[in-house]
Amino acid sequence: MKSVKYIAQIAAGAVMAVLVMLWQGLGDAQTAADRLKIISDGFAVSGLLYTAMGVLIWVSTTGFFDIFAYAIRKGAHVLIPGMVKDDHTGYYEYQQGKKEARAKGETAGRKSTLFVGLLFLALSLLFTLLWYYRN
Repeated sequence: MKSVKYIAQIAAGAVMAVLVMLWQGLGDAQTAADRLKIISDGFAVSGLLYTAMGVLIWVSTTGFFDIFAYAIRKGAHVLIPGMVKDDHTGYYEYQQGKKEARAKGETAGRKSTLFVGLLFLALSLLFTLLWYYRN
């Protein structure tokens, strides 16, 4: 089951990298150095996006964003009273409920996103080094 997460994220990242490469003009590149630079850029873009998302997911599992979620929930209840259920609890109770949910693993973050991002960044670094070697 874990390998499915990695395979799906690697496939999506590869598609994103290829789209960036095509957008940068991979087919029109004249020299091998130009192709290496474009390939490096494609992997760098998808790697940076995955790494940033992975860090955000990891930080969210620490409870850092609980205050923002609580504020949005309370604000939505004020603006749309019938649409959002308000349980009339304070922030402390809300935070303790979230902490219990995290302890059970209900809101566990995905390390795979961060690892896939670092993999794509490593590929980008490899192609950048090859580009420097060709120049």
